[in-house]
Amino acid sequence: MTTTKLKNAEFGEILHLFEVMEKHSVPCSLELKLREDADPFMSIVTQPVKTEFVERTADDGGDAMQIDLGETSLLFSVSESYGKEITESQISLCIANETYAAWFSTGEMSPEAIADAHNYIEDIEFEDEVMAVDVHSDDFEAALIWLTDRIREGRVIKNVKVLEDGNQILTVGYTNKGE
Repeated sequence: MTTTKLKNAEFGEILHLFEVMEKHSVPCSLELKLREDADPFMSIVTQPVKTEFVERTADDGGDAMQIDLGETSLLFSVSESYGKEITESQISLCIANETYAAWFSTGEMSPEAIADAHNYIEDIEFEDEVMAVDVHSDDFEAALIWLTDRIREGRVIKNVKVLEDGNQILTVGYTNKGE
């Protein structure tokens, strides 16, 4: 039995890896396991990958990615836990929450595809978001929920400006590895 130790990954990086699979026409397999059961609930063997970023409101579960493997469509929220392993010829991914774990593995990949997989930060740029927090407002709780959702997506508070009245201006975004 081989054990694969995955590295934690962000939503954006996992989306990028699926986009690399699609771009290079790399087939992918899936094993979907329920947390309490060791046997796969569902398996899909080597199907073409298609991916799409889906913008949704917080009420709808927040932003997500849609992964199509052949005829099967799966939707994963930014709040899931993500893991990855990129070898010299293959990518293994896990998307999990308290209910299930979805394990993806590619077929053999070209060196060019593997190089693209490693270039995620350079390929994807995320814009910072600026938010005004009125601490005396009835919307203060909604502002905290918005901020919590962004942090779950892997963003960080990059700048805070406190105004004279106690209100705050927050800049929230993704950090580059070079920052």
